[in-house]
Amino acid sequence: MRCLSFRNALSGLTQLALLVQVSAALATQPATIKIPDSTPIRLTVTDRLNSATSEVDDIVHFEVAEDVRLRGIVVIPRGSMASGHVVAVQHRQRMGKGGRLIFSVDFVRAPDGTDISVRAQAERKGKDKRSAMPSPLHVLGKGKDLEIPQGTHILAYVNGNHEISLGNNSPAVASQASSEPATAVTPSDISSVVVTSTPDHAEISVDGKFLGTTPSTVRIASGDHSVTIEKAGFKAWQRIMTLSPGGSITLDVSLDKIP
Repeated sequence: MRCLSFRNALSGLTQLALLVQVSAALATQPATIKIPDSTPIRLTVTDRLNSATSEVDDIVHFEVAEDVRLRGIVVIPRGSMASGHVVAVQHRQRMGKGGRLIFSVDFVRAPDGTDISVRAQAERKGKDKRSAMPSPLHVLGKGKDLEIPQGTHILAYVNGNHEISLGNNSPAVASQASSEPATAVTPSDISSVVVTSTPDHAEISVDGKFLGTTPSTVRIASGDHSVTIEKAGFKAWQRIMTLSPGGSITLDVSLDKIP
């Protein structure tokens, strides 16, 4: 009995020591952190790009593929959004000359809302903070247009030093705005919404937050939400939707061209 009591006491002291260590670590975590120049960020292309359909200045969307850590702290979590644009497009030509498409990654959004400018090269060149990033896939085949599929991985680098606030190290989840205290969102509270549009590559925003481009499947907390679908040159489409917990719906939107 004495041996058992000693073991229980020792276990309790071990747990207490771990709790003290965790509390001390949290207490010493800085309020802000500087992300240094040339920090690598691995990204995933979330749009499907094609030199036959893409146009110059089209928005290109990305997601952070891996957590970015500094001193053991996640400063940019996996799933954070990033944005860029198409810089140059060349359709396939005669004599077997294939298509060409060049795009940039303009910024990655940190959890505190800071837009962190990025570039294609590890070493900074010049003063331009918008550096075109050529596609890792150049020509798919003789006489064919270039296609960059969804899920393509690329590597970008932080352009300059950026200081961000810590405390919210998770990417934003669309939820109903409320003045009441926030409550935990469980998987059963999430609804799946399949969003398609005519034409494709329209931006999807829920409650003012960008979630991707069409066609996409977005995960949204149950409740009432303002959904906006918009694309340059077309009238914005906006509706209030009520989503049930664990539901799944399909939203097919036809956008009207601006005269």
